[in-house]
Parts: sequence; structure tokens; C-alpha cells
Amino acid sequence: MMASRAVVRVGIALFLIVSAVVIAAGANPFSVAWNITRTPFESVSNFEQYLLALTPLLLVSCGLAIAFRGGLYNIGADGQMIAGAIVGGGVGIELSGAPRLVGVVAVLVLGAVGGAAWGALSGVLRGRYGVSEVLSSLLLIFVADFILRYLVRDPWRDGFLPQSARLPESTKLPELQVVDVHIGLLIALAVVPLLWLLVDHTPFGFRLQALGASEEVARASGIAIARTATVAMALSGACAGMAGVIQTVAIEGRIVQSLNSGLGFTAIVVVLVARMRALGVLLASAFVVMLTVGGETVQRSDGLSAFIVPMIQAVAILVVLVMDQQGRS
Repeated sequence: MMASRAVVRVGIALFLIVSAVVIAAGANPFSVAWNITRTPFESVSNFEQYLLALTPLLLVSCGLAIAFRGGLYNIGADGQMIAGAIVGGGVGIELSGAPRLVGVVAVLVLGAVGGAAWGALSGVLRGRYGVSEVLSSLLLIFVADFILRYLVRDPWRDGFLPQSARLPESTKLPELQVVDVHIGLLIALAVVPLLWLLVDHTPFGFRLQALGASEEVARASGIAIARTATVAMALSGACAGMAGVIQTVAIEGRIVQSLNSGLGFTAIVVVLVARMRALGVLLASAFVVMLTVGGETVQRSDGLSAFIVPMIQAVAILVVLVMDQQGRS
């Protein structure tokens, strides 16, 4: 009952504050809310676009939830996405003659390995040397981005644009039968219950939560801080790396230098809103993507400026965070 009342309070506060912003911009808040809500579901193509946008955000958010539950604030998911795209996509370019099953599995697994290795760097620096994972993971975004730019501008460049050669058909992700969406969506959805099992029902999850509660107590209890931090950051990076290689293979079709999209920072918001819980991550990801997809329609139908829509998204998320913090106190 208390939880349901909290949801109602958040919903009312959210609508009132966002309505004030919309009215100040000269639009009808009821029309804006309706258009944002209906847009992803008004046509098959919109729904497919919605699911394609949901896939990478859900994967990255699940990965961040693992790290955050251990008090490890992984800010560098974008760098881990790039690392996954470089490793998985780079190998994928050489798999033109391989069977499709081999090609698809190879790029997905190696993409996850690339992201895991990049995330583990921050885990090692935190666990062994006490370097803040916030700083190290953030700086590693720039390192990964520089490596990507070098590769697509020099050794991997194909044609006039800074991009690699097109990935072969053997690496193309199979499409689902019901909608025109690749199997990356199923992978992202499958990670949600795996996140729940890992964090809440395994010995590693217990050690992770103990680390998040108090590093001093965890160390006094005999928990290997360095190993737990490294594994958590590696798993977090693996999810981001898989998201990066899925976007590269399924959406771009080649390695491009615009992979650093800022998706990792959006995922941070998702995880905080979801309170690092698996089901909450799924719901918050769906909500944020709905705001993004529906916001494009609102600009046309309600005449809102392109700058107003991100403001609405930010205000909505801030309201949820503030109400959630008040609910804890």
C-alpha cells in the first residue's frame, strides 16, 4: 500500500511540474502527455523504432546496476561500448567466410569481452590502488574514443569517410519473426532476470552488496575487495560492450567514429531512478525511451522547440529522483 501511494505521489508531482514547463512553453500539457505516450505504439514502424532504441539502453543500464549495487560508480559505459565495438566489430570484419552462427556468436562474445576488459581496468585501479572508478572510467572514455578515431581514420578506413569496411553478412544479427527487430532485444530482456539472480541470489551478489554498504565492514568480513570490484566492473563493462557491438553490427553495419553517443550517461539516470533493481531498470528504461521517441513527435504536433523536449525529460527524471529520496528519508 505504501509503495502504491508513493507511485501515485510521484505521478501527480511529475504531471504538475512538467505541465508547468509545457504551459510556459505555450503548449497544452494534456496534448503533450498524450502524444508522448501514444507515439511509440501508434504504428508498427514506431514500435520497432522504440524497441531498437530500448535494446542498448537496457543492456547498458543492467550493467551499471551491477556496479552501482557495489558502490562502484561506473561513469565510463560509453568507453566500454566503444571497446566492445572495436574488438567485436574488428574481428567481425575478418569473418566474411564464416558460417552465420559462428559470426554472430563471435562478435557478441568478443564485444562483451572487449567491454569487460575496459571496465576491469577501472576495477583493478579501484581495488588495488584506490583510484576512484568515477575518474578512471570517465577518462577511459576519451582513451577509447581516441583509439576508435585513429582506427577508422587510418588502418580500418574504407573510402572517403572515417569508417571501417561494411561488416559481412555472416555477422548480421537474425531478425525476430513478429517485428522487424534483431535478437539483441531478446538478449537485453534476458539480462534483466540474470541481473536479479546475480545480485540478489548468489554469493557474489552478497559480497557485492556488502561492498556497496560499507567497504570497511566488507574488508573486515574477509571479502576480497579488489577481486569483487574488478569482477563487478568487468560484468558492467561486458553489458556495455555487448550493447556497443550490437549497435555496430545491427544498426550501423560498420564501425563508425560516432559511437560515443552519451548513452552511458542516460543509463546512469535510468539506474538511479530504478534504485538499481532489475525490474526497475526495465521499467525506467522503457519510460526514458518513450520520452525520447515521443519527444520527436511532440516537436511537430505541439509546436514545441527542440530544446523544450530535453528539458521536459530532465525535469521528469529530477522529480522522480527527488520524490524517491524523500520516500527514503
